[in-house]
Amino acid sequence: MSKGTQPQLGAPRKRMVMRCMALGALFTVAICVWSYLRGQSSKVWQESGIGYDTAKVEITSQSPSPKNCPSALPPPAMPPVDVNLWASLTPTEIMIVNEWLFEPSRDLNLTAGDHAVLSDNLVFRIEAYRPSKASALAYLSSPSWENLPDRFAKVTIHHGARNDQDGGPVIREYLVGPLDVREDMTIKRLTEIYHREEIPFNARAYTKPAELAPFLASIMTPLAEVTLVRNLLVRFVVSLLISTVYRIYSEGYFLVSQMILWHPQVVVP
Repeated sequence: MSKGTQPQLGAPRKRMVMRCMALGALFTVAICVWSYLRGQSSKVWQESGIGYDTAKVEITSQSPSPKNCPSALPPPAMPPVDVNLWASLTPTEIMIVNEWLFEPSRDLNLTAGDHAVLSDNLVFRIEAYRPSKASALAYLSSPSWENLPDRFAKVTIHHGARNDQDGGPVIREYLVGPLDVREDMTIKRLTEIYHREEIPFNARAYTKPAELAPFLASIMTPLAEVTLVRNLLVRFVVSLLISTVYRIYSEGYFLVSQMILWHPQVVVP
């Protein structure tokens, strides 16, 4: 190469220079097109008599203010009627019913729950008795005090002191009410909602943990033998696994040691 001649570019470098020139040309064309479109849009705004800034202000002014935005909270719920027909009994109503049941004139021979045993009569539950569908619909369709159903309580009593001559202990449910006026309260057997008039005493719910002792004793005695057999089987399987693993480990360690001693070229290259 002579001193007066310029060095020739390599083929890869030449292609890179051509690519850069093409990208520069595309970028220049894109800027020109964007400038032309912006000028046309400004011309349209000016011909219509509205400047760009004025149009922006008018569009912004039409957007709703934060005070007019709908709330994300649900609207407040309003009850359809003044009285909730399915409300539970209040503590005061439960106390009134319980005291009314313990009056001697009821002839129920009740014992307080904290002192009662299986052979006593005790009040197990006092809860609200919901009105019938027809009574509820009549009140909801025309809410008025005349159509308001009377409020009653459903009482469950464990008659553990019932004699065997009368059929033995039994569970009964009663309908007590109306609860608005204590002097007008009455009690009657509640049988129309069940398929049988009386509930067997062995179907009762337990009231004290001591009542579960005979039941647990009756089911745990047979399970004790099963548990013993299971424990023996588990111990046998565990001991068998331990002995098998120990044997495999011992024999494997012995074989590896023998290979290292007698054939070191096989284990250690």
